[in-house]
Amino acid sequence: MRIVVCIKPVRTEMVYKTEDRNEKYTFNPYDLYTLEQSLSLKKLDDSIEIIALSMGPMDAQHLLVKSLAMGCDDGIILNDSAFIGSDTLATSYVLATAIKKLNKVDLIVCGAKSIDGETGQVVFGIAERLKLNCIQHLKKVIGFEDDKLILEQENGDRRLDLSLNLPAVIAFKDFTLKQPDISLLLHKRAKQKGIKIWNADDIEADGNKIGNKGSKTKVIGVQNIVTKRERTIVNGSIADKAKYLTELLSLGSNIKN
Repeated sequence: MRIVVCIKPVRTEMVYKTEDRNEKYTFNPYDLYTLEQSLSLKKLDDSIEIIALSMGPMDAQHLLVKSLAMGCDDGIILNDSAFIGSDTLATSYVLATAIKKLNKVDLIVCGAKSIDGETGQVVFGIAERLKLNCIQHLKKVIGFEDDKLILEQENGDRRLDLSLNLPAVIAFKDFTLKQPDISLLLHKRAKQKGIKIWNADDIEADGNKIGNKGSKTKVIGVQNIVTKRERTIVNGSIADKAKYLTELLSLGSNIKN
């Protein structure tokens, strides 16, 4: 089985305190969880090949080296100035085109969304472009049964065990902030192995479908909105405070009605 895990680099300060981290980019927490779930399959069958695939800046290539150290067999970063400005439509095109270049892929695995975009659209874009079934809201990998992948799905208060025919695209719903514990030896071996760097020409991408040209989303402007909260200190006895809160709640109820 050949698996591609899509990894989105996000700014480190969006996840951790920057003074605690030296690297500019870190794993999107949803994709890190997805990567760990995918690697759990190798424990069930060590013949499985896992490829970490990322579209992002060269400053994020260390994440693919970490992916190799965690157990991935190959790492590919898609980097080209032509990719700059890609929205979810263009991004899904780039990723799907790169996956096609890999030829036979049995499973494409994604996180539910990225914490910087929160759209959750890329996974469906990849599935549509590759003409594959897409399953979301997945909780964990259970195992194999009759050459089918068994997964646990959690949607609201429902939990289901699904039997999935391959090839397919799947998305896990959970995330993790815990960074992988990687030994210096494994990291050194991963760094020596190296990763592949593919540009637009390498994947034979259509220039009209990438970057700003291939994006339907246009940013007109960015505005920071700061909400100020007022704090009221209520003095007096417990009875006085209780009366104040009761009146406040009553006022809110009347406004809604």
